[in-house]
Amino acid sequence: MTTDFRIGRCGSVYGIWGVVLILALFLWPAGVRAQADFTIAVIPDTQNYASGDGGGTPEIFKAQTRWIAENREALNIVYVAHVGDAVNHADREDQWQHADAAFRKLEGTPPIPYGIALGNHDKYIYRRLPIRIDGVRIETTQLYNRYFGVARFKDRPWFGENHGDDNDNFYHLLSAGGLDFILVFLEFAAGSDVLGWADELLKEHSDKRAIVVSHSVIKRDKTFSHQGQTTYDVLKDNPNFFMMLCGHVLGEALREDTYNGNRVYSLLADYQGRERGGDGWLRIMKFSPTRNRIEVSTYSPTLGQYERDADSQFTLEYDMSSD
Repeated sequence: MTTDFRIGRCGSVYGIWGVVLILALFLWPAGVRAQADFTIAVIPDTQNYASGDGGGTPEIFKAQTRWIAENREALNIVYVAHVGDAVNHADREDQWQHADAAFRKLEGTPPIPYGIALGNHDKYIYRRLPIRIDGVRIETTQLYNRYFGVARFKDRPWFGENHGDDNDNFYHLLSAGGLDFILVFLEFAAGSDVLGWADELLKEHSDKRAIVVSHSVIKRDKTFSHQGQTTYDVLKDNPNFFMMLCGHVLGEALREDTYNGNRVYSLLADYQGRERGGDGWLRIMKFSPTRNRIEVSTYSPTLGQYERDADSQFTLEYDMSSD
């Protein structure tokens, strides 16, 4: 059975209402979509899943990205941010292969935009020598860039630009809910040249709301790490700067700072010390432009449950009204 909405069919008034309905379907959703709620998913340290340490398995890693892909439409997931330490050993190619397999689940048609911050375990090889107590640390991002380098992202519409000759530091651009964002990913122990580059980016893209993702920003007691303090001090005079995301330190924490009336939220989430290498916990940040709120929740696809305590489920007030 088909419904004919042509005006004048059998002299029926329903033809007119049919035209009105069709016009509404074409015109109304565009305005609604401009202010629609949307979600940014955050993946905390996955090093134990990639390495199999602490009871973790690569399947937990894949379960996280699979769940995100399967819930893309239901939650309107527009971006995925990994806060660093994708692997536990920067020189173990098998661990990078596990990370690669997990993130490929986000690369369907169309892909879900995502970025991975460079953590200390993604950047350094730790060696303990018999004649030394403290061991040595060798820096290399060769495998990180082999699997998640510029070549993987350069043709993606969300890719902005990388800093220098590799993808250790980069930025992505995102539009959702009628809002424009710039997401800047900074490597662990970023130097002054990188922070200066980030500051230039925020000023160049002053019309975009800025989120900085870096492995180390705050500690569990809500104090800044050295890198977090330095990053905040360099970027705090940018009015579009409103959030930093991090992991690195086991636990959850939220910090608020205000400079010249501009509030910046710093969020820590790291579960690697829990059962099964972290139990697959994810952060889900639901942005609601019409209510000027960001609703943060914590969910584990492997356990199939939310964590409901105050550190895991809370609301941030954030002005998303048009200028």
